[in-house]
Amino acid sequence: MEGFWGALPIILIVLFFLSRGLANRQRHTELVNTFSKIQKKRKSRIIAVVHRTEPMGLLGIPMLRYIDLNDAEDILEAIRKTPPNKSLEFVMHTPGGLVLPALQIARAIKAHP
Repeated sequence: MEGFWGALPIILIVLFFLSRGLANRQRHTELVNTFSKIQKKRKSRIIAVVHRTEPMGLLGIPMLRYIDLNDAEDILEAIRKTPPNKSLEFVMHTPGGLVLPALQIARAIKAHP
């Protein structure tokens, strides 16, 4: 019986991290399904950039993300892959970021027919 009680804290920690991962995955799936329904209804393409302050690591230290070159590359690729006859809709919830990526995104949006 001592082996079980000794392993219990480790089991609880593993279950805690698994539950957080599953909750994040479920939230992502719901978001993708919602965006798909809206895109079909409006016949448009939704591109979303959401940067939240999230606790990272074991200590839960908050980490703030912002628009960087990697985000810009992903957004520019999504814009290029969108057919000219399909309108674009953007959901941007971010504290800002670097000037060059933001400028590239703005120019790509303006150039999309």
